[in-house]
Amino acid sequence: MSNLRLKPWLVVCGLLVMPWRAQAQDTSGAGFFPFRGSARTAGLAGAFTAVADDVAGLQWNPAGMTQVATRQAGVNFKVNGDGGDYLNVSYIEPVRQGKFGGGFTYINATDGAGRRDNVFQFTYGQAFTNELSFGANLRYQTADAGATTDQNFSFDFGLLFRPKRYKQWAVGLTALDINEPSFTGIGLQKRIFNLGLAYHPDEYTTLALDWYDIGSLAHRGQARFGAERQVTRNIAVRAGVAQDTFGVGLSLMYKYFTFDYGFQRLSGAPDMNMISVTANF
Repeated sequence: MSNLRLKPWLVVCGLLVMPWRAQAQDTSGAGFFPFRGSARTAGLAGAFTAVADDVAGLQWNPAGMTQVATRQAGVNFKVNGDGGDYLNVSYIEPVRQGKFGGGFTYINATDGAGRRDNVFQFTYGQAFTNELSFGANLRYQTADAGATTDQNFSFDFGLLFRPKRYKQWAVGLTALDINEPSFTGIGLQKRIFNLGLAYHPDEYTTLALDWYDIGSLAHRGQARFGAERQVTRNIAVRAGVAQDTFGVGLSLMYKYFTFDYGFQRLSGAPDMNMISVTANF
């Protein structure tokens, strides 16, 4: 297992990472609730747009599902004691022989302040070429804020580019909530554009950089950096930073299952602790 040892340059990169100047996430409207992702994305501080290679990617970049070679199912839940709950169940039917693939996500979440959301999301993904993939989400969401209840549809689009000439690199671009759905008593679910870059210096290491909400008129733009390393056959570690948050995480892999824990420090909210279980079959 000597080829799995941590390399000095990875440690140096982690020490040199500094938060970029940005504003905290806008929460005046429906914003980005419920939380998108899993324990893994929490550990990477949300730097996942160009990675998106598991069921969590259905929410971050639907084009990423074209990287999944087998059927995959995942359960993600929050274990905080802050009065808020979060449950995410996802499934991917992979792309086969150039045809399109599909995915499904169900989310049930409360924010601890009397709001409850239910989300049903259907995902379509297709590889146009060996380099370029496309994905789209259709999402039906109900939001119950106590005094008001409303429902709406929203749409996401995503692209993933993996050049043949530079196989270690990937570029992702997403437009989330592109139609900006509105919920009575809560507000506008604002459109978000994300741009991501991923680099795989070897088969055990991933470095990811995201520009979250680029071009935002609300000045919510934020750069995020995450690093992930498989240190043994069955263990992987990760960490990520942004202007107002950081995350750490751990994966334990056993046969067809992956067990993840993710911690993320949130600005103006209780720290988030996530557990995920993913199965390939």
